[in-house]
Amino acid sequence: MEVRVLPVKFNRAYGDYQACAAKLLPMNYDQVRQARVGFPGGGIDLDADARARLDVIIDFLKADPTVNHIELDGHSDNSGNRLTNRDLSRRRALAVQDYLKAHGIPEEQITVRF
Repeated sequence: MEVRVLPVKFNRAYGDYQACAAKLLPMNYDQVRQARVGFPGGGIDLDADARARLDVIIDFLKADPTVNHIELDGHSDNSGNRLTNRDLSRRRALAVQDYLKAHGIPEEQITVRF
């Protein structure tokens, strides 16, 4: 199959295409569902990269009303004390939950696991 694009009225059509593409969300459902947010240096604070990633996820959640439940799983590595790591996992998940809530995601839609 061969497709040829004629230059007749192409600029207008291309402009319409660009405007449409600019409205698309940068992530789809599967990407959001499997999204990971990192915590550099073993901490609990969201850095600029984590906040930017969460902002994209928040935009998706606000754009798709069929997504009505969010499960946050907090994790840490396995170095150190088990109880300390569990607390670190909990605090990380809660940091993400707090960020989501601060940006309009209802708390009742969020389940935190660690």
